[in-house]
Amino acid sequence: MNRLVKIALLSSFPLLLTGQIAPQSSIIIGAPTTPWFQFYVDAQLYQGTATFVWPQGSKHILQAVNNLPPGNTCPASMTAQLAADNTIIAAFGGWKDNAGLLGQSSDPVQTITADPRITSITAGVSLSYRVTLNFFNGPTDGTGTPIYCTSTNGSPGAAPPTLVPGNVFIDSSGFWNSAILYLSAGQHTLNAFSYPGFVFDGWSINGGLPQPYLTTVDVEAAVTLFPKFEPAKRVRFVTNPQGLSVLVDHSTVPTAPYLNNDGSCPSQYTRLPKPPPTIAPLCIGDMEFAPGSQHVLASPAWEEDQVSKIWVFKAFDRGGQNMIYTADPNVSTMDVVNVNYVPGADVRFLTIPQGLPITVDNRSNWPNNLFVWGLGETHTVNAQPVITDVKGRKYTFRSWSNGGPAAQTITMDMSYITGPSLTMTATYDGLSRLVVQTSPPGMSITVDGTACQSPCNVDRAPGTPVHLTAPNSIPLGTGSRLDFTNWSDSGAADHVVTVNSDMTVTASFQNMYMLAAASNPSGGATFQFSPASSDGYYAATTAVTVTAAANPGFKFKKWSGDLTGVYPAGTLSVLQPASVVAQLDTVPYIKPTGVGNSAGDTPDHVVAPGSIIAITGASLTVDTVKGNTNPLSQTLDGVVVIVGQQYLPLMLVSPPVVTAQLPFDLPEGDYNLTLSRAGQPDVTAPFTVARNAPGLYSNPNYQNSVASAYHQDNTPVTPDSPAVQGEIVTIYGTGFGPVQNPVFAGFLIPGAPPNPLIDNVQIQLGDFTPAPVWSGNSTDVIGMQVTRFQITPDMPSATTLPLTVTVNGRTSNTVNLPLQ
Repeated sequence: MNRLVKIALLSSFPLLLTGQIAPQSSIIIGAPTTPWFQFYVDAQLYQGTATFVWPQGSKHILQAVNNLPPGNTCPASMTAQLAADNTIIAAFGGWKDNAGLLGQSSDPVQTITADPRITSITAGVSLSYRVTLNFFNGPTDGTGTPIYCTSTNGSPGAAPPTLVPGNVFIDSSGFWNSAILYLSAGQHTLNAFSYPGFVFDGWSINGGLPQPYLTTVDVEAAVTLFPKFEPAKRVRFVTNPQGLSVLVDHSTVPTAPYLNNDGSCPSQYTRLPKPPPTIAPLCIGDMEFAPGSQHVLASPAWEEDQVSKIWVFKAFDRGGQNMIYTADPNVSTMDVVNVNYVPGADVRFLTIPQGLPITVDNRSNWPNNLFVWGLGETHTVNAQPVITDVKGRKYTFRSWSNGGPAAQTITMDMSYITGPSLTMTATYDGLSRLVVQTSPPGMSITVDGTACQSPCNVDRAPGTPVHLTAPNSIPLGTGSRLDFTNWSDSGAADHVVTVNSDMTVTASFQNMYMLAAASNPSGGATFQFSPASSDGYYAATTAVTVTAAANPGFKFKKWSGDLTGVYPAGTLSVLQPASVVAQLDTVPYIKPTGVGNSAGDTPDHVVAPGSIIAITGASLTVDTVKGNTNPLSQTLDGVVVIVGQQYLPLMLVSPPVVTAQLPFDLPEGDYNLTLSRAGQPDVTAPFTVARNAPGLYSNPNYQNSVASAYHQDNTPVTPDSPAVQGEIVTIYGTGFGPVQNPVFAGFLIPGAPPNPLIDNVQIQLGDFTPAPVWSGNSTDVIGMQVTRFQITPDMPSATTLPLTVTVNGRTSNTVNLPLQ
């Protein structure tokens, strides 16, 4: 062994020569994300990752494997590996150590010196997935050699050297043959373009449903792409005359101005893209359809040729002006569709004044009245007797410029085609317009008997009378209305206007508002308004003075509502519906003639000693309180009544009436009584006492003043139970006069003997004057007196007779007694 080799060996294994064990280092090598990635370590093949334990300082050789088959150029990498199933390529991207210090990381071959600080070397790997582009015969160049990732054409319009149906683009690479590609994961664009002679039916991805010619594919695994081309059915559209346009599927398609004598397309009218070999180029007016597909064919209504001559569309040679064309499955021959036209001419209809509507072919809403009609066509034109322009003005037809009737039929002959354009003018006369307005606007006015919401436009011939009626009042809601004030032409609310020219009349209305007044308590006051109003409504902004006059028993306190203040008169401006309330306090009040017989109003209006009197007025008490029946109380609900120095016994107190009994010893003459109520001012009233002042009571359960009378069995005499012949009836009253045995006011002595009257009682029953059987004090009611008499056979039956009593020339009030 020579000396250099010996020195090298000794430097590689220094510890072994000295008999010592070298320190060990551990390292992980490989591609952890790609388990099938292969690499060599010291000429030994590994896959995925491997862990090595080496003596420190030992040297080792690392190499990434390159196993792509010959001809596979994708991806363009110096080192790449193909998965076992050929669906994935892992492209080597360089080595990386754990410390990130490796300088020549892109080289697939690395020399490693074992060191405990270097614990891993990892291969960077990028994956690409196989995409198989399958035109017809598989991904080869036609000789059996696969085409890998190599573009085979340039652009969509490039002419193919061989008979191919079309070209496709995957991302930016073009192909017109089958090929195998390896693409990175993610979205990739797919475009397909068919050449003349073929149509594209869609992309099929892994045998799925066809996708549009512009689409994308998500590559996450191996994918097979089928661009589906098929031979096209060529259809040539030829117009008569040539060179006009047709509408195919709603798009304009021009046609060749002429064709060669053999029917072929002149070269100057051929269309791009250039066709593949053996396929004729497309001509202007040629379309290619998928066999069996349907298409909508139509044509512009009219068109000008190259010399500005007008042609009007008639029909396709297959019938009809609009049709559905179904492409023939026989793609070996071209189908020719002829489109026929006839000469046409401009037709114009005008009006004086301009812009009025004309009815042409039963339609009046044409965008304009300019038409193009073809030779032999027949059309109708009609000028309506009365028409309205866009501003609502009305006109009446006068004449056509050709002297024809309002409605005419026009047949297009050659004179219209070769001569001047047909122009007809309809002349109209305008109507005078009466504009009927209201102030405020929007009110309803009657025009010639028909309601019209203002403003109303009334078009009439000059000299026509128009009948206008404005309502006197228009309700607007609670407490608000409009009242008619005047017409601008000074006419009455209902009048006639003669229309001789354009004119405007306006009906003016005034806002009116209700002013309501009330009192609290209700009925406690009467109101005066200045100025006065018959129905409580006032014109807006009117200043109204309201005065509240308190009724007897009430006293004004203050205003509330839309009026304030403590004085009974106040002024407010009526700007909206308003209401005022007079707030009142109650005070006792006795009418000037408020002291009288409690049985009723007697002719002499005097009262007798010991009789029951009624004191009438307002607010005499707060509540209605009935006193004891025996003895009577001298105070009820805080009310006392005093005559002179005596307190009167009270039977009933209520706000409108107090009933009391006068003393028996009260001499005849004029007196004043005083009514006192706690917390209120005293109130006095005059009255006159007479020896006799009879009054008869009525049964409160009946109307028509049925007498308070009783049968002998003490049941009441009523219309349903009248007095009968032969019986003695008892009539109740008060104030008949003094009795034989003196009694005390306010007391009823049980078991007292009968106490007859001193004075005689005269009875008047209708025309009869029955004699009293007995007259005297009542034994069951304090202050009441009775008289009894017999119903004799001479009295009429089945009737009701008026009844009065008279004592010493003083006659009672009248009551009615029913007789059987």
